[in-house]
Amino acid sequence: MPVVTLLLHISMGVIYDLDSPDPDRNPICVVAEALIWNIVIQGFLQPLAAIFVGLVVCPLISVAILAGMYKIIRYGPPFAKLFSSTNGG
Repeated sequence: MPVVTLLLHISMGVIYDLDSPDPDRNPICVVAEALIWNIVIQGFLQPLAAIFVGLVVCPLISVAILAGMYKIIRYGPPFAKLFSSTNGG
């Protein structure tokens, strides 16, 4: 009987999870899902996304902020001419 219990536990861990606590999760190949999805795919995509954000998104945002600051310093704040009292009235 201990051999049957051991084989049942091994098969539940590797092949099919009979007593899966979450019915929305995949009960087939639980170990493969953990290895392939969590480690390989998410572990590969997260660093790529971090590199993309660090090398592309953040510099573009900083250039946009710098261009906006340059425009404000060079030409004055937006709508300043509309609210100024020097238009003769």
